[in-house]
Amino acid sequence: MLGDYIVKHFNDEEALQKQSDYPKYDLHREQHQIYFAEFQKLKNEFIENGHSMEFTLHLNNSVIGWIVKHIKTVDNEFGKYYNSNK
Repeated sequence: MLGDYIVKHFNDEEALQKQSDYPKYDLHREQHQIYFAEFQKLKNEFIENGHSMEFTLHLNNSVIGWIVKHIKTVDNEFGKYYNSNK
């Protein structure tokens, strides 16, 4: 399930951040919590209302926003920090 993957991925990433004393750990963890809450909201919306064009657009915007705003910037920044401090 996607929710299980998200939790595992975030936990693994946060463990690496703690292990490497990443100075932006708290901010990064907060962003994970916000995204997971958004995921839960989308999941509940789908369970309650089923599939619709509006839901699909909301889901796409959420996923694309996460990729562009978080993965390409925040995760990339952590990756550079982690690789330079091995």
